Amino acid sequence: MSGWSVGLVLFGICLTLPKLYTGAITAGQLGFVDAAKAIGLASAVLALMSIPAAIVGAQTRLSSYLIIEFVFGEKGSDYVNILLALTLLGWFAVTAGFFGQTLAIALEGIWGPAPLGST
Repeated sequence: MSGWSVGLVLFGICLTLPKLYTGAITAGQLGFVDAAKAIGLASAVLALMSIPAAIVGAQTRLSSYLIIEFVFGEKGSDYVNILLALTLLGWFAVTAGFFGQTLAIALEGIWGPAPLGST
């Protein structure tokens, strides 16, 4: 598979349901205008944090794994990459949970509520 394919899948996973769910909760609690301001500020902070990493990756043409190994050493990169893997695994679980809740609501809307005593 090409790097673009893998990147697009990761991009989609990271931004779909959790983003929609978080945006809906934020807008519901803050109101649309204040939620838009909060999301804009958070996006700006994230962009400012990501720009240096993007520049380093573009200039060195190294993967994040190799950059982490260069910065933390061979042993330290093992720990950092394990931490990243666990974080992404946890985020995947959160995304799967959101998807399951959304699917349950959609199916209940189509077929009606489940009978009592069923799982």
